[in-house]
Amino acid sequence: MLSVALVPMIKDKARKISSKDNYRPTALASVFSKIIEVIILGRIEIFVDTNPNQFGFKNKHGTDQYIYVCVKGRY
Repeated sequence: MLSVALVPMIKDKARKISSKDNYRPTALASVFSKIIEVIILGRIEIFVDTNPNQFGFKNKHGTDQYIYVCVKGRY
């Protein structure tokens, strides 16, 4: 039910495929575990506080906003 399969994914196809450093693990979770994850996240979300400088893995935030902040800070 709550099983996760780790699958190796190639990072860069132009590099050596036989090199272990050219792979990253990807977790494939079951539907049931994804549902449980959403329920738990909904319950603890109000208690989790993030840094205002964090742009990744947040709703309505992305790398384009981070790039804008970095470029704006230089001028």
